[in-house]
Amino acid sequence: MSLDGALTLCYKFAENKDLRPYANLGPVLSIVRATIGTYYDSSGILQTASSGVARFDHNPATGASLGLLVEEARTNICLQSEDFTTTWVEGGNSLTIVGNESVAPDGNTTADKIIDDSSTGTGNVFAFQNLTFAINTVFTASIYAEKDGLNWAYIKIASLGALVINQSYDLINGVVGTASAGVSGSAIEDVGNGWFRCSLTFTSDAADTAGSFQIFAADGDSDVTVDLDGTSSIFVWGAQLEVGNFPTSYIPTTTIEVTRDKEKIQTTDLSWLNTTVGTMFAEFTAGWIAPEPNDSRRVWTLSDQSADNRITMFENIDLGVFDTQVNITDATVAQGTTVDDTNYGDKQNVKHAYAWATNDLAAVTNGRTAIVDATASIPTGFTEFGVGQSATDIKQLNGHIAEIRYYNERKNNQFLEDLSNGLISEFAPRHGGMLRTHANVRLG
Repeated sequence: MSLDGALTLCYKFAENKDLRPYANLGPVLSIVRATIGTYYDSSGILQTASSGVARFDHNPATGASLGLLVEEARTNICLQSEDFTTTWVEGGNSLTIVGNESVAPDGNTTADKIIDDSSTGTGNVFAFQNLTFAINTVFTASIYAEKDGLNWAYIKIASLGALVINQSYDLINGVVGTASAGVSGSAIEDVGNGWFRCSLTFTSDAADTAGSFQIFAADGDSDVTVDLDGTSSIFVWGAQLEVGNFPTSYIPTTTIEVTRDKEKIQTTDLSWLNTTVGTMFAEFTAGWIAPEPNDSRRVWTLSDQSADNRITMFENIDLGVFDTQVNITDATVAQGTTVDDTNYGDKQNVKHAYAWATNDLAAVTNGRTAIVDATASIPTGFTEFGVGQSATDIKQLNGHIAEIRYYNERKNNQFLEDLSNGLISEFAPRHGGMLRTHANVRLG
């Protein structure tokens, strides 16, 4: 069985976990990231990739391969993210912090226990860290938590003026509980082995900069009054506070803030490209759909390393609604735009196929009917193909890319629909038809 002769570029990131192309179809991609970055391996263990090393991520609860992780730069301003016996303060006068009590998500026995001090009666059991917050800024706080004597965790951002910011998390069923009015978004993610990553998003006010990041052991939804009998406890690890509308991959800290650099993944070898026509396919996982206006995150971009001449495929996010779009710009003039207005949710798998030729554009998402545009000129002078980024190395996807393919011809719209439905393999069609991956189709 031979490959489709029109297929000249193919990366199977989820399957092969490599920046090298499948079957030598295309160049090896380059990566720049000046810092370490974390990801989950196939066993669900949090690993650390060295600077300049691609991250091939997995679902930590199931081990499923997600593909190439591409993220923007973020800074964890929370200190001693793993050691609660240091910078963290025992709050409520009823807390004991016990270090290195449980196996953490990274496989090391570095998770700490926050537990009441057996002083009898009832009270609050929490650890906190005082931090400086920029004004009028969106932040996301997160923590890894595991049940122990109690089954709920509770995050609170305190002392920021009149803002009320708190959220409960069910560590048995993996669901969020009640949120206060100051919380604009929250999530709980099962990361395996009894651990959950809990997060909340909020916006600071216009005046107050001195606040407190607090983590409670809780007795139920929004119930932080617990028995002080020596059993009111949870395990915690990996605290993070970052500027942004959603949590990104974990950034470990000790005594200073730490920044994870953005990924820049690209190639300037375009020997595989037909300069006038083409068909591009991408399978990716949408990142967090934050409630922000008119943001866009790139999946792939062909360009002259500027916005003047480009073809770029992206997820467009507007006030929590996510759709797929492709824009073409030729000599600074906007050409055809194909938009699928379907609203996709957080971390949903998306398959998108796009074909172009002069005055002949079509895009299909997840097998839907093709969206077409019959008025467009195709730019020339491309010098770079970027993966998960814009023409100017920004607008990182903040998500995962499982596969990318390029065919050096304008495939027909039915092909696009089948391709984006997962029905077409990389092999050549037989007898003039399309080779589909239905289990009931016999070849030959």
